[in-house]
Amino acid sequence: MDDSSTTTGPSKRPRRLPLPKPRWDITWKEAVTRLLDPCLELLFPAMHASIDWSAPPVMLDKELRSLHRREHGHPGKLNLVDVLTRVKLRDVRDRTLLIHIEVQNSYEAGFAKRIHRYNSGLFFIHGEYVASLVVLADDNPNWRPSSSVFDYPDDGEISCRFPVAKLTDWLDRIEELEKSNNPFALFVRACLLALQSNRDPEARLHWKVYLLKLLVTKPWTGDLPQLMYRFLDVIMVLPDRLQAAFETRAEEVETMSPREFLCPTEIRAIRKGRAEGRAEGRAEGRAEGRAEGRAEGRTEGRAEGMIQSMILIYAPRLGQPDDAVMSRLAAVEDVNEAYGLVRRAETIESWSELFPEP
Repeated sequence: MDDSSTTTGPSKRPRRLPLPKPRWDITWKEAVTRLLDPCLELLFPAMHASIDWSAPPVMLDKELRSLHRREHGHPGKLNLVDVLTRVKLRDVRDRTLLIHIEVQNSYEAGFAKRIHRYNSGLFFIHGEYVASLVVLADDNPNWRPSSSVFDYPDDGEISCRFPVAKLTDWLDRIEELEKSNNPFALFVRACLLALQSNRDPEARLHWKVYLLKLLVTKPWTGDLPQLMYRFLDVIMVLPDRLQAAFETRAEEVETMSPREFLCPTEIRAIRKGRAEGRAEGRAEGRAEGRAEGRAEGRTEGRAEGMIQSMILIYAPRLGQPDDAVMSRLAAVEDVNEAYGLVRRAETIESWSELFPEP
């Protein structure tokens, strides 16, 4: 009697756009880690209200890897969108609580049992109570696991119940998301539009530009506008042809904005690629040069964006990379190489282990 919830499996659907799942996962983890306060305020308001935010939350990703070792005997492949943090509760007893946040993008048989296993394992390791919070970012309205329960004779029960935030529940509250100054509201809006435009790339281009125009109206300061731009760019992925059109529109929007809001490194790489492409085009053929420059600029920019995201995600656990590691990371231009480094970063204990010895 476990996984007690409505758990109808996914129905067969038409072929979708090839969403780059690894980058989607990286972006979700970075968003939850960097925007934990607004994330909980939007999706789990009761939990948010119970936390004393004057005491900074402590990220404990290393402990999740330790749990995986206990279960499987090796670090293995940790789910990239697991987040574990310790928070101080707002009560007179000065208690702390471990919060395990799981973001799930698709149906998984036995999902609730896995959450139960993680919750119990973390309690066993730390001797602290664990609150599991689940974000369902899929588009299956019939799948909403919320508990794992096993009953046995004499009224006995082994159970784990957890609150669920289903992103599609916000489809009836679109205006609220768009008017909100909570940055996670814009992130959720982007995820919903990505789901809705999975089979319509032209519509996705329209909505991506729409979100960009919405972004520049927000009163956010510091690096938050650049961070949100990078989130939108990854979540609302486009085919190369339409991504080039988006970049042109993005530059137009940027010129109308009183402040720079695009991700500086990626935009610099794109513009550098375009400039080199135009120069080469004058020598070898303008059209061919521009196309190659755009492609190289986009590739370099995406690789650099992945490296930046990796550093942001794992710096709380590993610290900042030293100059030697940063120098090698700066030389990475290939997207596949960057992705390989991101996956390796899941299991290393220090940045010095990121590049395997020859």
